[in-house]
Amino acid sequence: MLALQEVLARFASWLFSLRDGNDIETAFESTWSVAPWLPWSIFAAILMVVLLCYRRVPGGIARRTRILLVVCRSLLVLLVLWMMYGFAMRPYRTDLPDVVLLVDDSTSMSIVDNWSDADRRQQVEALMKSIDAENASRINQAKAMLLGGDPSVLRGLQDRYRVKLAWLSSATSMNSEKFEPTDNAETLGRFVGESLREHRADYSKSNLGDRVRQLIDAQRGRPTAALLAFTDGVTTEGRSWEDAAHYARAKGVPLYLVGTGNDQPAPDVELKDLLAQETVYVNDIVDVGFTVSAVGCEGQRLAVNLRTASDGEVVATTQLSINADRASVRSNLRYRPTHEGRVELLVEVDSLDAEANTENNVRRVMIDVLDEKIKVLLVDSYPRFEFRFLKSLLGRQQAESEAGTANPIELHTVLQQADLDYASTDDTALRVFPVDRETLFAYDVIIFGDCDPAYFSQGVLENLSAFVIERGGGMIVVAGPRFNPIAYSGTPLESLFPIRIASVTPPSSDAVFTESFQVRPTRVGLATPFMQLGDSLVDNPRRWGSLTPVFWFAATQELKPGSLALAEHSMETNDQGANYPLICTQFVGAGKVLMHLTDETYRWRRRDGESLYDNYWRQAIRYLSRNNLTGNGQVELVTDRKQYRRGDPVHLLVRFLDDRMAPAQADGVVVILERAGARKRRVTLERTSAERGVFEGAAFEIAEGQYHAWIVSPSIESPPTADFEVVVPVSEMARLETATSELRQAAKLSGGKAYHLGTVDKLIDDLPVGRHVRIESLVPVPIWNRWPFAIMFVSLIVGEWLIRRRCGLV
Repeated sequence: MLALQEVLARFASWLFSLRDGNDIETAFESTWSVAPWLPWSIFAAILMVVLLCYRRVPGGIARRTRILLVVCRSLLVLLVLWMMYGFAMRPYRTDLPDVVLLVDDSTSMSIVDNWSDADRRQQVEALMKSIDAENASRINQAKAMLLGGDPSVLRGLQDRYRVKLAWLSSATSMNSEKFEPTDNAETLGRFVGESLREHRADYSKSNLGDRVRQLIDAQRGRPTAALLAFTDGVTTEGRSWEDAAHYARAKGVPLYLVGTGNDQPAPDVELKDLLAQETVYVNDIVDVGFTVSAVGCEGQRLAVNLRTASDGEVVATTQLSINADRASVRSNLRYRPTHEGRVELLVEVDSLDAEANTENNVRRVMIDVLDEKIKVLLVDSYPRFEFRFLKSLLGRQQAESEAGTANPIELHTVLQQADLDYASTDDTALRVFPVDRETLFAYDVIIFGDCDPAYFSQGVLENLSAFVIERGGGMIVVAGPRFNPIAYSGTPLESLFPIRIASVTPPSSDAVFTESFQVRPTRVGLATPFMQLGDSLVDNPRRWGSLTPVFWFAATQELKPGSLALAEHSMETNDQGANYPLICTQFVGAGKVLMHLTDETYRWRRRDGESLYDNYWRQAIRYLSRNNLTGNGQVELVTDRKQYRRGDPVHLLVRFLDDRMAPAQADGVVVILERAGARKRRVTLERTSAERGVFEGAAFEIAEGQYHAWIVSPSIESPPTADFEVVVPVSEMARLETATSELRQAAKLSGGKAYHLGTVDKLIDDLPVGRHVRIESLVPVPIWNRWPFAIMFVSLIVGEWLIRRRCGLV
């Protein structure tokens, strides 16, 4: 319960409109020192007597009139008690409470934000004009919010508080006493204003949490109303805003945080995760894969160019649509080198108009282009059209390579049903199929047609299997109506085929076909380099659609696990409802097998398709022969960066330069991540597309520290390793958007508030009054005998007498 003295004092303050000045604090004193309960007891006793008296008044007086008479008498009693207290007003000269004004001058405060909101942009422009700022950088926004306007925020602060200006980069607070011994507010304001105007944002780090704690500690023993900070909120080292907020609350100093800049992500485009075959043949298609990470450019189209570094020529380009504010788009560009040698390629993405960091818009990749000879063995049972046209194509290329106008190739053919003198009339023909491993293993690619297994001994079939599994050779199996693949069930070659032979139902050899169909590439097929018939991703499906339809195929119900369908029947489906596969592949042991379930690709040569037919077969042969380029058994483990910020995914890539070393399983690579003092972490990598030797994966939510990574599966002698580091963000330009959510949370935790450009005008009214320290007592002014109380006393007596007279009580 409030003491009657306090109640009467508050009443007097309201009555005389008494308010504390900026450096004056008013207190009330009384000359009657009694226990608080005594005046209340006297008042209650008198009130009871008054009630009893008016209750016993003779009838005829309205209830409302009786109450009015009781109120008048009670107020008279209160006035008498007021005069007995002898109240006086005692003024004290006080020292204003402090407000610590922290201005962030880190490098990120020099950013000029791009505002998509037209109203906010106009507001910023108007604010900059108020201080004649050269640009709308974040530190200039802070200066304008403090110095602009009439009255300015700084003036409002100086009227109510002792302002202490501190910069993030300063070692100690700028205590005002150092600069104004006379405590002249005008001079102090001029100094603070000049200091604000002249300062630049060039501090190399943002240790905001540590700085807040330091300033609070420096205020020990001083009355501090609040700590006010103008900042973008980005902290790159030291304690977080949350830690600083808890500390401020414990010390009784609320944080009032004003965010400068744009809290929307700053526009930025980054090229990353480059992937390309490091060693290729002349005229191979080099598929350069990349990821474009875009922020703040939703709805835009970005051009990505592939250039040769030597002359700057654009050899490929693509357009990417960005459909989200934060988006990552995976794409690729294709390049066909025409000369032998080492080639440096540049991948470049368009920079944005307001992009601050353009260094990450360009990436480089090196490739070695070789012109080595490929040895091909073409085998078939009888001279069907597929055999004839392939022999013609490869024989023509061999002749051109000998003349120096095409990729080097050495072709040998075996035709099982040929005449004995056939080999003497054809330079490419062999009398018999190679029976010893050494001779067979000298080839890079074997094209295995509709061969009769009766011509092969068990040892030869085992050699063929070892050619793929052990030697790492490439085999193209071309199905036919007589033997392949049905006749090879139960033989050593069955394990090489990417299909289950038992699920094949080929049409009879004498059947007549009248309905044609297209060989249509699958999604995986369109992404496979040797399946590229066009010069671009957009052109490739059109080129496949322009090929002449075929008629015959071996209907296959089931592929083996791990096999990939690269092309399919355009119309008919199998028992599972999927289109019949026509071109499929699988990795077997150290080698690769490509299988055609139609033997009519020769039809593609009709009309304008000859060049497409030639390109397809040449690319397929080079694709299957690439193990010959990297026979040193190298394996690479790489990360896309050497240093990551906390929260970034760590992308891992394992490349088997020799495909023969790559596991057959699609998820057969496991990498261990090790950090001192922490448990080891396993990351499974998966094969990408139809590239046997490339596995990719990512690790998420990695804690800070130094990491050592190595391949644990498959087992490799002296496995490659990679080291990387996860750190808290150290770059001032690593995060460009204002940390609005962190500022709001910190202000709430400390008992303060957060503001932005549109709400900063409410700041002064929201700040707490703070504690004034009395430094001098002034002469008291008596108020118990002031004229208003005399008028009130007389008015109440006269009023009660008039009412009593009217009621006949006088």
